[in-house]
Amino acid sequence: MSTCVQRQMDLLPDAYRAILILSDEKEFDLREMAEILDISIENVKVRLHRARKKLKAILEEKCLFEKDERAVLVCLPKTVN
Repeated sequence: MSTCVQRQMDLLPDAYRAILILSDEKEFDLREMAEILDISIENVKVRLHRARKKLKAILEEKCLFEKDERAVLVCLPKTVN
């Protein structure tokens, strides 16, 4: 599933993609992200919220989520008719 989600993350603006990577992949805390990005902790919170909201909208538009034969959640691209 991570490959599918990663492809959709590539559709995000750079600032949103960066904050999601720092938070979810690199597991930096708010203070660390603020220092790396040279923004306030409040701006980190706002940017992270907006990035997750935007990614959710993209995933809902472009992906189907189903459980496979092992009951593992998988992400499949929606087909265009």
